[in-house]
Amino acid sequence: MKEISSNEISFIPLDDFAAMENRFAYSDQNRLIAKILNLYYLENLSQAKIAQHLGLSNAKVNRLLKTARQAGMVEINIHLPYPNLFGLEERLRMLSGLVEVIVTPSIGEGQEDDLHFLTRAAANYLVNQIKPKDTLCIGGGKTLSEVVSQVNSQIINGLRIYPAIGGLPRTVDGDVNGLASRLAQELGGEAAPFFAPAFAVNRTERDTILSLSHVMRSLDLARTARIGLFGIGSLQMDSSIIRYCPLPYHELANLAERSNSVGEILGYIIDGKGEDSGTEVSELVIGISLDDVRKIPVRIGVAAGAIKGPAIAAAIKGKYFTTLVIDESAARPVIEILERK
Repeated sequence: MKEISSNEISFIPLDDFAAMENRFAYSDQNRLIAKILNLYYLENLSQAKIAQHLGLSNAKVNRLLKTARQAGMVEINIHLPYPNLFGLEERLRMLSGLVEVIVTPSIGEGQEDDLHFLTRAAANYLVNQIKPKDTLCIGGGKTLSEVVSQVNSQIINGLRIYPAIGGLPRTVDGDVNGLASRLAQELGGEAAPFFAPAFAVNRTERDTILSLSHVMRSLDLARTARIGLFGIGSLQMDSSIIRYCPLPYHELANLAERSNSVGEILGYIIDGKGEDSGTEVSELVIGISLDDVRKIPVRIGVAAGAIKGPAIAAAIKGKYFTTLVIDESAARPVIEILERK
């Protein structure tokens, strides 16, 4: 049922139609169309009720409404909130080949408001994708912590949630085990803990950790997930990768510069083409691989901010996601980068 106020509709008197190149000259059909338009747009009756009221078939009412629109008898002005967002979404879909793109507004009144829009949209999209007895693997970080906070409590029977990377013991909200546990609690599912750090100190330690049976089991479970939820990180000082990787910032910055790196996914540093840049940091990650990520059927990426534009564009080129949820300030630089191809 439509919600259209009579104050939002203007009617051209039938007597004036002849002045409009006689397009709407008086006739039995035009009189019938006028009745239907009045009932549909002013009285807010459904097509089925109009058909019943006038003794017509539903198909005929539908056909006459279509005739009215094609003849120019109906002009509809839609005042959409944030209409530019739909244009950005469509452009990104065309450039990226993604199944779904959701762009949320950047209203310029504070990052907290923008993050709320973004994480709320991501939480709603995620929950709508989950089916009973589903499997989900999740990354860590501040943005995903906010997404989990926006999930409305409900019961999804048989849901299993697996961390895709090891934990970050020095953080609270962004720790992947904490996120998996919180999300499982909100959705009535079960989270399988991953007892390993996100990064090893060196490659020898990484090899040792990856050889442990419980670590191999956790990674195997994460690889079976039908849905993946991951953040996209920048290489700025305040990003999770910078704060928790074992390398000092100046070493990481030098590595990133030498390898033309632009961002990270699950701790792996990627270059502008979306490939693992092969830096020392990537060799220390305890988690599923980037190739494993690509094999997950439904892959949801969430990121905000213009500063993440290069990282998001690289993630698109690397085909890591089927769906992106980003804000307007991130969407614009991403489009600029993708249009340079």
